[in-house]
Amino acid sequence: MASGKNIYSEMPVVQPVFHYESVQFIHQPIVVAVDISSSMDIAEEGQMKTNLKLAEDMVNQIGQDPDLKEEYKSTADLCVMTFADYVTTVQDWIPLSQYYGGITLTKMGVTAFHDVVKQSLNAVHVMKRSYVGRGIL
Repeated sequence: MASGKNIYSEMPVVQPVFHYESVQFIHQPIVVAVDISSSMDIAEEGQMKTNLKLAEDMVNQIGQDPDLKEEYKSTADLCVMTFADYVTTVQDWIPLSQYYGGITLTKMGVTAFHDVVKQSLNAVHVMKRSYVGRGIL
């Protein structure tokens, strides 16, 4: 496993303290994993922006659709991770209704896709345990 700082990489399953804006009986954890390796710093033919900048724009638009109802946003929790030489959590768990973007992506290193898959699964596992502890499905 590549070295890097990520609180979910080898985390034992515990009951963390999460501050939900309101308790809903259905919740969905969503992890967005973004490749920031050097291969993303290119613009495909016909593109005005690099793939990295396109990914940054996309991540910052999550949940910003005016047609997305607040009641739906309040049932989703978002975590954003980046991966290259190692995995980094750039946005820890937050209700989608409280996420407003502002993430800046910087290219680095090579792709460590297997690490981000493992760490995102661990992050979802921890969040699901938190839901169960609160009687949330």
